[in-house]
Amino acid sequence: MDLSAFATIRMFRTFRVFRIARLLRGLESMQTIIGVISRSYKSFIYIMMLLMVFVFIYSLLGMNIYGGNFNFEPKPRGHYDNFQIAAITVF
Repeated sequence: MDLSAFATIRMFRTFRVFRIARLLRGLESMQTIIGVISRSYKSFIYIMMLLMVFVFIYSLLGMNIYGGNFNFEPKPRGHYDNFQIAAITVF
């Protein structure tokens, strides 16, 4: 098996990361934090879906109110002439 020196160093760095993860797993407070994060990711998904609904609604509203009303040359980065740019502008 022919390993270069760089690949060997990379392998040792990987082992160092595993050692830190093993130490963090042993701390009781870190176990509590990891448990809370793992239980709360489902509610985070619902919050992100709600945020996307608001971005969608306000993008459409901005397109209806401001879309095509302003003729700047060159076009500004944030405008409401198409949905993609409107969603990025609202976000």
